[in-house]
Amino acid sequence: MLNLNIANVGEGLKKSDSIAQPAELDLDKTEEFHYPLHIAFSVEKIGRNIFVDSEIRTKVDFLCDRCGELFNQHMTESARLIYTYDGDMANKEEDDVYVISESTTIIDVSEPIRQTLLVAVPQKKVCRRECKGLCDRCGANLNVESCNCHTDSMDPRWEALRNLIK
Repeated sequence: MLNLNIANVGEGLKKSDSIAQPAELDLDKTEEFHYPLHIAFSVEKIGRNIFVDSEIRTKVDFLCDRCGELFNQHMTESARLIYTYDGDMANKEEDDVYVISESTTIIDVSEPIRQTLLVAVPQKKVCRRECKGLCDRCGANLNVESCNCHTDSMDPRWEALRNLIK
């Protein structure tokens, strides 16, 4: 769990840093998250609202969708959460708004941070823009080696489509 103590947050801005392990956010079951998460929080109380801005930095592991090689890259994401003592505000805001009671002193930000990171994982994971991928005939990694496969030969079922292009 990733908790923020809001008991001593008065009017104004309060900053803090935290380091979390993927298991604390239930990210250890994913293929991508194996490195510590560095999270910078800015907590600001304005009236009956508490605004929590966070910047999450980590390194993630991906399997390239083109060549199948494992690679890692740095990820930086941000999230804005709003905690309010006013239930009416929860219906008006576009951001993530959570209603809390006046007696709340600790807020758990694990799930919103977890969701932010999971949504940030790209659909198409490519090790580098120039990745050549695998040969569709022999499976050779074209980034590492060339193959002698003939790319001119085509499955006869596609011949009619080839004639349309000519």
